[in-house]
Amino acid sequence: MLKRSKSIIALHDEFERAHSAFKAIRSSDNKRWEAALDRCHAAAQRIVKARAETIAEMLIKSRAIVWLAESLKIENIATWRPNKLLQGYASIGLASLGRDLDRIAKRLNVEAA
Repeated sequence: MLKRSKSIIALHDEFERAHSAFKAIRSSDNKRWEAALDRCHAAAQRIVKARAETIAEMLIKSRAIVWLAESLKIENIATWRPNKLLQGYASIGLASLGRDLDRIAKRLNVEAA
């Protein structure tokens, strides 16, 4: 039987739960903090590997890529700018892609997640 993969929305919910747990741990609790950070990265990787079907899912996916690149949770890819120290072509391209997706979503009157 073919296993159906989770939607990006469901995977994003998993990331949000992992991130909330991560934020609740003090960074001085190294072992638990590192494990929680690893769970956030694993959840973001599942989002990136999943197939996006909508613009909203592409926006979620782009935010997951930012998390993987900078361990930074952002709400709006269109307003995000790469860390000045990490401004490589990939980060600049991701920021540009985010602005494009946001613009297209607005033009199509699609809610950007």
